[in-house]
Amino acid sequence: MRQGYRDLTKGIKKALNDVLQNGGNRSNFRYITDLIIRVELMLTGFNLATAHNKAEEAWSLIPGYDFWKIAEPANFGIIGRMRILFGFYRAESLWIKDLEEYGKLDAAYRLYCLMDNGLYKEVPPRYVSDRKSEYYNILMNPIPHKRHSLPFITAGVFNYQVFIDEKRNVQGNIPVIQTEQVVFPKQRSKKSLTCDFNRDWLGLPEEMEHIQKGWLKRANSFELASLKQSMCLNYRGVNHLAGGLGTGKSTFRVMETYRLVKKHQAKVGMLEGTVAEVVKRVKELNSLGINAVPLIGPSRRKKHLDTYLFSHAKEVDDLSGWINEEHRALSHLSGICFIQALSENFEDDKSFPCQKIVQDNKPAQCSFAASCGIYADFRKAIEADVWVTTSAAVLKTRLPGMLDPYERTVFEVMYDLLDVVFVDEADYVQEQFDRTFLEEYELFGAPNHLLEQLESELTAKINGRYSDVAGNPIILNFRRQLKEMIDIVWQIFELLNNSPRLRKHLAYRKVFHIYALAHDLTDKLAKGSESSDKIWAELRGYISDPFAEGKFTAVANQLLALNRTKFKEELLEPFVASFFEGVKSKLDRSLLSLQLELFLYLGRFEDHLKSILQYADIVFEELNISSSLGKVFNMRKEFSPFMKEGMTGMMVGYRYFAKESSLGTFKFFEYSGVGRLLLKEWSDLYDQTDGIQGPGVVFLSGTSVAPGSRHYELNSPVDWLMKTRTTMGKIEQFYHPLADPETGELIFVSGTNPEKRGEHLEKEVRLLKPLIKREIEHWYKERKILLVVNSYDDLERVAGVLSLDPEWKDNFKILSRGDQAEEEAEGLSFYFPLANIEQFVHESAEILVAPLLAMNRGHNILDDRQGALFGTVFFLIRPYPVPDNLGYMIQALHAQLPNILETIEQKSLVGGKAIKELRKNSILLLETMVRKPDFWSILSPKERKALAWFILVPVWQMIGRLLRGGRDARVFYIDAKFGMEGTTGTGTIPSLLSYWRTMLEAHQGDKVIQSLYGSFLDSLPRITK
Repeated sequence: MRQGYRDLTKGIKKALNDVLQNGGNRSNFRYITDLIIRVELMLTGFNLATAHNKAEEAWSLIPGYDFWKIAEPANFGIIGRMRILFGFYRAESLWIKDLEEYGKLDAAYRLYCLMDNGLYKEVPPRYVSDRKSEYYNILMNPIPHKRHSLPFITAGVFNYQVFIDEKRNVQGNIPVIQTEQVVFPKQRSKKSLTCDFNRDWLGLPEEMEHIQKGWLKRANSFELASLKQSMCLNYRGVNHLAGGLGTGKSTFRVMETYRLVKKHQAKVGMLEGTVAEVVKRVKELNSLGINAVPLIGPSRRKKHLDTYLFSHAKEVDDLSGWINEEHRALSHLSGICFIQALSENFEDDKSFPCQKIVQDNKPAQCSFAASCGIYADFRKAIEADVWVTTSAAVLKTRLPGMLDPYERTVFEVMYDLLDVVFVDEADYVQEQFDRTFLEEYELFGAPNHLLEQLESELTAKINGRYSDVAGNPIILNFRRQLKEMIDIVWQIFELLNNSPRLRKHLAYRKVFHIYALAHDLTDKLAKGSESSDKIWAELRGYISDPFAEGKFTAVANQLLALNRTKFKEELLEPFVASFFEGVKSKLDRSLLSLQLELFLYLGRFEDHLKSILQYADIVFEELNISSSLGKVFNMRKEFSPFMKEGMTGMMVGYRYFAKESSLGTFKFFEYSGVGRLLLKEWSDLYDQTDGIQGPGVVFLSGTSVAPGSRHYELNSPVDWLMKTRTTMGKIEQFYHPLADPETGELIFVSGTNPEKRGEHLEKEVRLLKPLIKREIEHWYKERKILLVVNSYDDLERVAGVLSLDPEWKDNFKILSRGDQAEEEAEGLSFYFPLANIEQFVHESAEILVAPLLAMNRGHNILDDRQGALFGTVFFLIRPYPVPDNLGYMIQALHAQLPNILETIEQKSLVGGKAIKELRKNSILLLETMVRKPDFWSILSPKERKALAWFILVPVWQMIGRLLRGGRDARVFYIDAKFGMEGTTGTGTIPSLLSYWRTMLEAHQGDKVIQSLYGSFLDSLPRITK
């Protein structure tokens, strides 16, 4: 974490405190001092960076969009430091309030005079007159990290607290400590690295072959072509290497990593898709004599360990088999904590006591990180040549203070210490980075959740401290907002307690947000009527300001009134009845009343929540809230100064978890930033603010070029193209819809209402059995069959059909996220764990049923001859976006950012006007996505192209699993929607399969597109119907 403005202005703070306390005998002098410092530091930076004197515009620098014309490059460093110090000013309202309060202060205390025309000028203050030079010094130099300074525990008694159902004190004794404490360095200077493939790779495959057999063959299986007319790769900035599926990108990464480490003593990072891939990559590098370590976060380690044990269980005969070198990976997945063992604490409270220890009544930290099961690999990383991690861990995992006094994230420490980072499946990592800044937290519903904890801690901090707190309007407002939120939570749970139907409805939806609720209400209150837009506008108005005058606000006020005299039914039923259109039955009105009441509560709750999030940084620091609660938003605080804030401004979504033993709990998502830009700017992210050069970053993928895609297009020029030298297998494609025996109509699952969806899928499977049998025979039983659906819920429907048929019940498996041993104990023998997917070759079953996104990337499922195990794939359901999926919509929104920025530039908007225009347009886009369904026939050409890519990429990735080792593949599209044409007033809309062909043929002259998708396109014209 970086130091804050309070850490950097302690001298000014003391001097102003003394003046204010002695001069005016003020009760709120601490608040006034803090206000003066933060406003003046902001105004000083604004003036230095932009030479603009409209004080109210200073906040517009914080969201990160650079809508001001900056004359000097050095000024971007000043702006970056302002963002580090004043992230809470990304909302205009707090800045305007502070500015107004500052303007009311006696001029003797102020450095700046705020004029009536909005401008400001410097006027030397009577007191602490030299503070401007200190402001300059802060803004012109890198903002230092906070240094973690807890002492290490020594031999003797210690204790710490755990929280499971309640807080409990745990005690233990350390007999002796013989561990040397070593920490990560602050930074390393970067090596200047290049690779001339014509020269530097001479003899490299032979050298690696000498260490381990097979590298000559692997090296000869691909060739590299530069699209920049030079065969020299310069590891500065970003390089983008595109290569078709199975062309050898993994081979390239390992060979080049070997060369960089052995020839140049470089430090290298590698991003993999899953923990299992991380472990495999480390093993491969270690076998080549490279000191590589995995960086796996502390959460879910038990799950990763169980997965590894199960997937390798057939390789050992007894317990002694796990200790041989072949299973060295077990040490990387250990969850053994020395402190927990010494205190005999074996209960899982989902956290480790590393820095929660108390010894001799003083806080301390663990001394065993070097040998701890959880952090031993992190300790080894200090000397290691290669770090291997996942895209999830790189942003979310923070180095422990025992090993890194600055407690940096893996992303930051990679930036500071590594020379090169290879990012595999870069388009997928882009998606992960976007989703990471749609952060999920446990919001309310249990004693240890965010809201309940916050209420408890705030009360403990301010209880009885009236003299200290009464003069601080920020803390008072924070307390008021929190109290009103708690009151609304009680109302929500009262509603859930009385409404099992609403609980079921929310649990079915899984994820929802305020705009989706508004759309549902509009749809039910006025579907298809002229009043639909009017109702939508009124609901939108309530979302924007749930306290503004209006009929929804009036009902909310009555529902939340402390002295409410009317029953809720008396308030809501007449209100719902006034929207008589589309509300036909009593049952409809019942659910509608429940949804409306929830919407009104959430509108108010969300307004308070956004205010709480906005003020949290100031309040937490002011009250010294340093528990885990204060760390909830640390990732956002760490990265938000260096990235563009969320395009809509602050936005949240919710997830409801139903529980049999209680009324359930709520989590919430906060959309806080455009994560994909963090990935693209990794190589120089901290250069302007800190003067530190980052690593060279290499993107690799087979689907990162997808013109028109909002999700997979990397929007980074391709520098290198990788092609295979081996013969590609032949792809045969078939459009094979099935006719319903009763109606004669073609069966489709995609787009069917939830009640009928499962029935249609079951019909498909029953009718498909003869064709599946023919495909098994086609491959002479040497290759297996893959049935692909969209979700794990779909798997159960397929299993329900096949398990009841004596001919098929023992010849299929469905993919499972769980433990097969437990499932088989419950009589569910048809489950097969995803973790063990690459061992499916040893299964007698000839059919595997799997969700599309579970295994379309990163899994090489091979037979004993190292060729693709599966020969035929049946796509039973056309893949489609999940309705109201916030992650999907946010990615689509991010893809539109360049267009919105271009529009703003054309309008010559700057500063706050530009930020507001961005947010307005982004919210309108989001609302359009909520209100307009992704029906293929009603999409605009751009929307249809984006959706076509969204479906094509995972389908093509899945087909790629069947082509490994040069094998042939047979592809069947079963859902009739794949080939159905649509109609509009202007004519016929091509089917998805036809559109894919047209879309790809439009790029026939593009060598990159042809290299990535050419074999798929070549087979489309020959598709059999």
